[in-house]
Amino acid sequence: MKTKIVVLLAVIFLIAGVAIAGTIETLQKLTEGYQLPAEPKEGNAMIYVLRPSSDLMGENLNIYHDNGTGETYKGAIKASDYLYFEVPAGKHCVISENTNKKALCFKVEAKETIFVQQNLSAAKTGEVEGMSIIDPLLGKYYVSVARSHKLSQQ
Repeated sequence: MKTKIVVLLAVIFLIAGVAIAGTIETLQKLTEGYQLPAEPKEGNAMIYVLRPSSDLMGENLNIYHDNGTGETYKGAIKASDYLYFEVPAGKHCVISENTNKKALCFKVEAKETIFVQQNLSAAKTGEVEGMSIIDPLLGKYYVSVARSHKLSQQ
């Protein structure tokens, strides 16, 4: 009985590994040759804030940046949208606000590009469930298929 369970688990993990590898290969093919709208300048990093989901399309999420000196408004994004802005290397927080406010803080190195994904709660209209830093390949894919984008002017 234990042998059957071990074999079953091994097969499940093998299939999961193949599925993940297949997804990575697919994303690499889909983004091959695609250039992001902006790369960071020397000494800086680039932050892309993404909202790839089409849930709650009419809801704007206000995006703020805090580098320890206070919040700066960067813009608002809707479903299938993104914005990006350049920051100096160091510690930064991205804040997303609608009916509530969530922050994600992280450290970036010079020449690094970070992709922050926002998640909204469909059950609680407009409430930001959270944000996470996602894999650069997935982030690049979301940017490549986004409905629109904005360079923050702040």
